[in-house]
Amino acid sequence: MANNKIDRVMNLYTFLKAYHSMKSPVITNQEDREWLELLRTWPKHPCIETKWQNQVIGEPICIIKKPTEDMLLKENVAVEVEGIYNRLYSVYTRLKKEPEILELVYGNGQLKVEGMDVIDHPLVLQPVTLVFDAESESFSFVLTDKAPELYQGLLGLVEGIEEEAVIEFIKLFQSQAVSPLEPSEMQTFCMKVREQFKEDSGITLDANYPTLFLRKKQLGFQVAIDYILEDLQKKKQITPFIADIVGAGDAVRKNQSAKETMKKLALDVNGIDQKILFTKPANKEQLLVAKHLERNEAVLVQGPPGTGKTHTIANMIGHLLAEGKRILVTSYSEKALGVVKEHVIPELQTLCISLLKDAESRKELEATLEGIHHVRATLERSELSRRVAMHEKNREACLRSLDKLNGELKNSKLVEYTPIKVAGKTYKPLEAAHYINEKRATCSWLPGPVRQGSLLPLSEEKIQELYHIKESLTKEDSLICSLDIDMANILTAEELKKYIEVEKVFKKKKEPKWLTYFKEDESLYEVEALKELIASIKLIKEQVHLEAPWCMATLEAGREDKAKEQWQTLAAQIKEVYQLSLTYADEMMAYEPKILPIDEKIKPLDLYSQINQKLQSSGKLSKMTLLLNPQMKTLIQASRINNKQPETMQEFEVLIHHMVLKEQRESLKARWERQMVPLGAPAIKDMEEPFELTCQKYGEAILKYLDWYKKKWLPIARQLAQYGVDIEGLMEQQDFTQSSYGQVHYLYHTVIEEVLQVLDYQVARCEKLKVAREKESFEKWLNNLTFIKESKILTALKVSLKTKDVEQYQKAYEDFLEARSKKKQVARKAELLDKLAFAAPGWASYLEAFKEEGEEIIVPTGVEEAWLWRQFVDILAKRHERNANVIKEEMQEVEKRLNYHTKQLVCDKAWLHKLVDFDANRSEIQAIEGWKQVILKMGAGKGRNRELLKQEARKLMPKCQKAVPVWIMPLDKVAEHFDPRENVFDVVIIDEASQADVTALIALYLGKQVLIVGDDEQVSPLAVGENTEEIERLIKTYLEDVPNHYLYSGRFSIYDLAQLSGYQPVRLREHFRCVPELIGYSNQLAYKGQIEPLRENSKVLKPSIVMNYLPEGKEEGQINKVEAEAIVNQILACCTNDLYTGKTFGVISLKGDKQAAYIDSLLQKEMTARAYEKRHILCGGPAHFQGDERDIIFISMVDAKGDKETLRLMTYGSDNLYKKRYNVAMSRGRDQVFIMHSFNPDTDLKEEDIRKELFAYCRSCGKEQTLEKKQFEEELVPFEQEMKTLLEGRGFKVRSHSPSGACLTGLVIEGEQREVRLVCESEKYQEGTALEEEINRLAVLERIGWEMVYVSASRFYQNPEVALNQLVDEIQEKMKR
Repeated sequence: MANNKIDRVMNLYTFLKAYHSMKSPVITNQEDREWLELLRTWPKHPCIETKWQNQVIGEPICIIKKPTEDMLLKENVAVEVEGIYNRLYSVYTRLKKEPEILELVYGNGQLKVEGMDVIDHPLVLQPVTLVFDAESESFSFVLTDKAPELYQGLLGLVEGIEEEAVIEFIKLFQSQAVSPLEPSEMQTFCMKVREQFKEDSGITLDANYPTLFLRKKQLGFQVAIDYILEDLQKKKQITPFIADIVGAGDAVRKNQSAKETMKKLALDVNGIDQKILFTKPANKEQLLVAKHLERNEAVLVQGPPGTGKTHTIANMIGHLLAEGKRILVTSYSEKALGVVKEHVIPELQTLCISLLKDAESRKELEATLEGIHHVRATLERSELSRRVAMHEKNREACLRSLDKLNGELKNSKLVEYTPIKVAGKTYKPLEAAHYINEKRATCSWLPGPVRQGSLLPLSEEKIQELYHIKESLTKEDSLICSLDIDMANILTAEELKKYIEVEKVFKKKKEPKWLTYFKEDESLYEVEALKELIASIKLIKEQVHLEAPWCMATLEAGREDKAKEQWQTLAAQIKEVYQLSLTYADEMMAYEPKILPIDEKIKPLDLYSQINQKLQSSGKLSKMTLLLNPQMKTLIQASRINNKQPETMQEFEVLIHHMVLKEQRESLKARWERQMVPLGAPAIKDMEEPFELTCQKYGEAILKYLDWYKKKWLPIARQLAQYGVDIEGLMEQQDFTQSSYGQVHYLYHTVIEEVLQVLDYQVARCEKLKVAREKESFEKWLNNLTFIKESKILTALKVSLKTKDVEQYQKAYEDFLEARSKKKQVARKAELLDKLAFAAPGWASYLEAFKEEGEEIIVPTGVEEAWLWRQFVDILAKRHERNANVIKEEMQEVEKRLNYHTKQLVCDKAWLHKLVDFDANRSEIQAIEGWKQVILKMGAGKGRNRELLKQEARKLMPKCQKAVPVWIMPLDKVAEHFDPRENVFDVVIIDEASQADVTALIALYLGKQVLIVGDDEQVSPLAVGENTEEIERLIKTYLEDVPNHYLYSGRFSIYDLAQLSGYQPVRLREHFRCVPELIGYSNQLAYKGQIEPLRENSKVLKPSIVMNYLPEGKEEGQINKVEAEAIVNQILACCTNDLYTGKTFGVISLKGDKQAAYIDSLLQKEMTARAYEKRHILCGGPAHFQGDERDIIFISMVDAKGDKETLRLMTYGSDNLYKKRYNVAMSRGRDQVFIMHSFNPDTDLKEEDIRKELFAYCRSCGKEQTLEKKQFEEELVPFEQEMKTLLEGRGFKVRSHSPSGACLTGLVIEGEQREVRLVCESEKYQEGTALEEEINRLAVLERIGWEMVYVSASRFYQNPEVALNQLVDEIQEKMKR
């Protein structure tokens, strides 16, 4: 009897030591191994490449390739090699299925002993790894970092070898570090061993007898248990969990009921918590696990299939790292640990070591330690502390924001249930929404906001009065009416106009240069007299021009009488010719007189006179006259009247006039060319005929220019003299000798211009002075108005005064007078608005505001209806101000920030703890550096050096373990790597605990706290072939004082042990792996419907369960070839079906392993190695798949009725064995399960048979789904049904209340790329608890990836068309994400 807890624990581990020894008997004959290959028998062939002596860790020591088809046709040896290749494929498949149990060993030094108990087995062993390359279809044997072994148990069984000799062999082996791959070392070692044998002993030891065989892993538990027993002798305290197991723990209850705790703690459905720091998405069950671990030394977690056990462990690792904990994650199965590190966020993976495959362990260790070393060198404690404080503060802010938003979200949903009260009456929100829509056209004119629920404060008549006032009264009116102002001070428009004009004129004036010639006496200058003088000067100036020299010559000549004469004569001659031309003009036009060219000696005018005299005297010209006077005859012949020779006296009279005019013209022309042309006048030839008309104009101008000086200018000069200007004196001072017409030019261009400037300036100055006083007085008054900026009219007055805009000022002045006339309206408006403002501030504000430009004021009617409409609009607008879509968007943003700060906080806290540890334990850093160097030397080392270096590395491991806070490794590696006397973890997490037998207590001994994760409804240890009597003896010897000691056996799992020790499991409920139809079976079979399937099933393969009845199938020796072939054919068909592209396949036999092995062999024949590997094919029993999964699972029932009436009854079995197997088998497939069966479930199975239950579920699965769908559609509330109809009318495909597993919330809109869930918020829930549940369900759906769109009935019905368009846009936008 054990007296205390230490003794009980000692007995427990002593039992484990004996139990382990019983489980691991010495195998003396290699033929008893599960698989054996004699390497001596292997032929030499190009497909077998041996590198046995290439002892580099991680490098191949032998490569076997699959022979080509050509080789197989031509070479018999190739067929033999193919056999080796196929055998390796078989063992490779076996190792994949059971990596935690089996390992491949290279053996040499064959020890044979003749006798009754045959010994025939290699003595020196080296574990190796078998690696398959699907691309090259080759196998490689790879050397791991495991040291060679001496099979000590074998030596101990050889008769005649003393114990001392065995010890010497061991020492010799360790000192020489013998490798079975090194021929010389083997020869030397075997020779020394043989020396201890007697010659006739019948013992032989062959140093060159290489073999390969499978063995159960030597887990190293024996040494670990010895260390624990040694440690217990020194310990005074036992961890609480170990104490509970032996019945010596505290009486305090273990984990409280998970359901009660969740209610008490009100855990967040997404696992968000103030203290618990999860770096990945979480749920309330995961949060509960962490909460329990805060208060308990051990926590038991039940993880049904696909409920995220690995995800939970990864979350716990992050949280525990943030608390500075050291963590060991272990499991019986490597599969369960394969992705644990990948699930840890990348930023923390450097702090984790995952030691799984032997070939990769060393690289993993090196990478992790190198990563820690690198980060340690780049981080500062002070900076990390600052960041931790910052992220904690930001995280707190995010949590507060989330809490606030959650409250808002709940309130937003209460909108649909909270009645609306207006003026003592109550309305439903939906009624209000419909009223808003119906009355919008007639009531939307009333602006908000209004005081919610209040009465209409004014009658309709008074409201209308306000509108009339708004129509007529402007802001200007109101402001100007409020002014206390004397109208006498307002400058009239006419007064301002006069001032502006005067000032404008004067400002433009510059002080003339000749101002100094004028007197300064202002009294001399009168505006009107000055203006008259200016007009006179301008007038006389306009009368003459100096465009040509003749103009200046005539003006100059006009100054003196003598100079005038020649210009007067010219003018007279021009006038004479002009008058003569006018006199003869009619004759010339009527007769067209013309003289053809004649001798210049002939004088036409004299001859014409003689002819006329002859005609006058005799009436005609005789021939004699013409004969005697030939010149006359010639002239008559050359003369023409109207193109005929003249005959009458009148015609000759016309010719005389023609010749007189011609001569006068020639005379004028000659003088013109002499006198005018040189002075710039045009030549006669350039003038139009008759040129005397043009000359006459010049003649008139000449006379006017001659009189201009004395008659025009001198009177002006005398007036200027009154102002003190002496024109003549000024001109006498000028030098005109250099210019012919200097005086005229100076007078015209200088004197007149300068005088005009001075006179104009004096006019402006006089006028300015006159109005200056009036202007200054008005301007002063205007500037003293402090409120001028508030008035457009007053501003316009001021601006127009400043800008001299008389028209603008006139309008502003008139507006001012009009505004002052509206004082009564202003007073009335103020009175009415005062009554309206309290109840309707928005309306009052609108009516108080003045009419905008272009605004049309419509005087309203139906004011009471509009008042109710506005009340509804404002109340619902306030309620919908923060609708669910907006709140959810904000929550998502806050959650993103929260996740970011949580991750950063966890990382920074984890590294801060690590830096603190390093500073406190410098030996850890030294150990890491030493360990790295040892590992580097091991990589290149061989033989004894390698083993010695490994021993050194093991010595450094306890300190290195402290440097690395998280270790992930299977149970066998825990025993190999950690010394229980030195290595202690804060938390040990064991996964798939239901598969681990009691030897896992070795790992749990290392933890201050333990987290046990498993599922007692899945496969437990089988303990096949255990010696029951021996176990009973060991229990009786060591465990009598331990509670439930009779249960300790190979079938007793760590999960069972924890549960029997009083720990209530926290069950993970959310299932993500399988489609609902598949997990539904397990949920019904093992979990009482408590699993919540969250995976959507609308896009996966259909049907989810395919049953294939094969009545011709027969079972022979646990093999059903028909089912096997059907599965193989189905797999091959799937491989060619595009629907199964990228899908992985698994085959589960529900009766024994032979069927799985047979199917595997068929698949390997039918499929290429590349295709086999690509599909990740695994064939085995349920136990081989626990902790694993595939897209498609093919199940073979194997059993066939044969000649029997019914199959043998199969119930749940002892320890629920078959129930667990079926649970595992049906929960491995993510998308689809094919079941091949050779019996008829209806006739070949008894009612109580578990198989009948399975087929009943499979058959009813589709029917139940149809019934559920119909039921869901019936549950649609009217608003949901309307939304479904409307969206379908817009072309959307809508499912009614389609479930995401257990969550049946909202409509689902199907898109090409993704689906959107529409949550219709209406009068759906009557109790607050139902509403809370919906909010939680929606939160879960959003966490698993659903896009949500919320639509409120009381918002939608306010304007259905607009709301529907907005809804469609939101849905389409969500579908694009």
